[in-house]
Amino acid sequence: MKKIKLSLLIIFGMMNVAKAQEVKKEISDTANHKPFCLYINSPLGMVNRIRGEFEYRFNQKNSALLSFSRYYGFTPGIQSYLEYRRYFFKGITTTQFFYGRAGAGQTFVKGGIYALFGVGFGQQIDLGKSKAFTIQFSEGIKVCPVISGDVEAEASSGFRGLFYLTGPGAVLALNVNFGWRF
Repeated sequence: MKKIKLSLLIIFGMMNVAKAQEVKKEISDTANHKPFCLYINSPLGMVNRIRGEFEYRFNQKNSALLSFSRYYGFTPGIQSYLEYRRYFFKGITTTQFFYGRAGAGQTFVKGGIYALFGVGFGQQIDLGKSKAFTIQFSEGIKVCPVISGDVEAEASSGFRGLFYLTGPGAVLALNVNFGWRF
């Protein structure tokens, strides 16, 4: 019986040491944490838009992001949204996150105004030892209900529906961004 008690005491003691080391690492990570990050979209995304994003991390796991995009091509317009992110650590240089966003936009074709709501997930990979630069991949879905006016191109041009396929109202939100932390 004494051997069982001693074994349990050793096991629980080892678990407490591991937990203390985890807390010490989290405190160390928080001390080295850079709360601000600026993102620009990748050259691939510049086919139909230019986007800039500013992120503020409240702590290691929660952040708010403000985004502004300028679309051109068949569905020109502007779009802006506020996004909340919840981060989960996968490795030393990789973090994953879930996000929820809400915003609005305006098309230049007919001056239509729309709302934006979306959810999704993503992954960030830190580049270099300083972790000042990052590449971010995000995937999600969004809906863009029309508030006023028409958000799509003229039906006679044959491009009706591109707003929801490749434009600002695209249901699938696939993004690659480059970031700089400071």
